[in-house]
Amino acid sequence: MILLTPELHAALRANAERTVRDPRSDPVPVARFFSPVGAATWLATELYDDGDTLFGLVDLGFGCPELG
Repeated sequence: MILLTPELHAALRANAERTVRDPRSDPVPVARFFSPVGAATWLATELYDDGDTLFGLVDLGFGCPELG
């Protein structure tokens, strides 16, 4: 199943490239993934070169979100 449209893919890659050039940059989330049967939410900000690894804010619903 393909979850990212070409536009989202391009925006996530652009954020990743911008972060490599300027590590102090603070990219905005581009995509939100969530579980309809639970409290988990993923806010994706970057897509790595391998085309398979996303980076962003993850909240599994336990009250302690983390970057990863």
